[in-house]
Amino acid sequence: MRYALRFAQDSGHFFSGFRSAEIASLCQVFKITDIKLEQKKEDIWIVASQCQKSIENIISRSVLLKSVIKLFCYADTENKLFQTIRGDASLSSRITEELSKSTNGFKVLISTVNKTITAAEKLVIIENLLGCLPSDFECKINLKYPQVVLHLLEDFDYHSGTVRGCYLGISLPCSERGKITSEFDIRKRCFIGNTTMDPLLSALMSNLACVKNGDLILDPFIGTGGIVLLCAYHGAFVLGSDLDYKTIHAISKPSRAGLKGKRRSSEESIRTNFAQHSFEERFLDVFVNDASDVFWKRDLHFDAILTDPPYGIREGIKTINSDVKVNSIESHASMQQQSPIHMFKQLVNFSAKHLKLSGRLVFWMPFLTSRVLFDPDEHVPKHPAMKLVHFCSQKLKDTSSRALVCLEKVSEEPSLLDCDSHVNSDYYNLGPEVSFREAYLNSA
Repeated sequence: MRYALRFAQDSGHFFSGFRSAEIASLCQVFKITDIKLEQKKEDIWIVASQCQKSIENIISRSVLLKSVIKLFCYADTENKLFQTIRGDASLSSRITEELSKSTNGFKVLISTVNKTITAAEKLVIIENLLGCLPSDFECKINLKYPQVVLHLLEDFDYHSGTVRGCYLGISLPCSERGKITSEFDIRKRCFIGNTTMDPLLSALMSNLACVKNGDLILDPFIGTGGIVLLCAYHGAFVLGSDLDYKTIHAISKPSRAGLKGKRRSSEESIRTNFAQHSFEERFLDVFVNDASDVFWKRDLHFDAILTDPPYGIREGIKTINSDVKVNSIESHASMQQQSPIHMFKQLVNFSAKHLKLSGRLVFWMPFLTSRVLFDPDEHVPKHPAMKLVHFCSQKLKDTSSRALVCLEKVSEEPSLLDCDSHVNSDYYNLGPEVSFREAYLNSA
């Protein structure tokens, strides 16, 4: 059986490189081996699978998919599609048989890519489509609560406006993207900060990390906990740490508009965000800790580590500069700057020691598109116990982007775990006269 996967178009602009990574990772989560990619056209992919449950499992977690169609047929143009249906009795019989399974009726859905068409135009298409079916076919129409949706997806060329692909089949429910956008809307969240991660990106990170029910997850730069909140949504138990005492204790300045000069509510905390979604039992704890000073027991291992480290742009990259007590206001004021690449290398070293075998590290690295091209082979830290499995770039502005890096632990050989990571070239060393932060801000 073939299926048409339609990806959300904003993911085409920002996250096109993430699509293969998310699908491949979800196949690993659900141990899916029977899916084969047959056609890849920008926002629409055709895949083959003998098991519909495999497709449904991917739909249940994907945040980049907008709709999925279990295909009857597809063609380059509308006329060719209709001719195929009229000329193939077995095909039209399969369509009517599927529509007849509905006890409360069906509806026809017309959707388009790269072009908007009017309701009147859609009505003409529907009439032409139904006219291709046998004249003796009768079935109840139910526009509000149909049990079966006959979906015709038309893909238009963005520049010429001509149809370049028509896909007809039964629509499969695909609501995860909208559900996460609505339920985890940052505007509805009790506790947020300047760098709270977008919920769709947090869910995407969780998917790339292959987070599963019962996993133990760590975010060593947890901030307000936005990333691990979506890991808890996927059934994981989460821990976190951060050097910022004020953020951890929710006594930093409010981030919401209109609250300048005011204090945060006493109800604001990371734990409150989890309680807001009934995930409190999955939030284990959070610690004030300098990520460069590892305090975890050596035999503690995590299923995945997900984080958005400070880049030194909106939030500084800092470590403790004295022997003051870490869990205190004094430690918050006693810090020194750290280079970005040093922090990334420490993160990879830590992950090599504290991930389970096959566990994944997922984190962001910024780069400037206006300067040297960011090359994962040159600029992502390498470690003998870790393998790069995904590298996906997200364009932020014309001059700046960031990459979502996914490393997987491939060895537990003790001699390898104690090795230090290295980079072939320090991307963030722009010379003595300019810092990466200055270059980033000046390019904005």
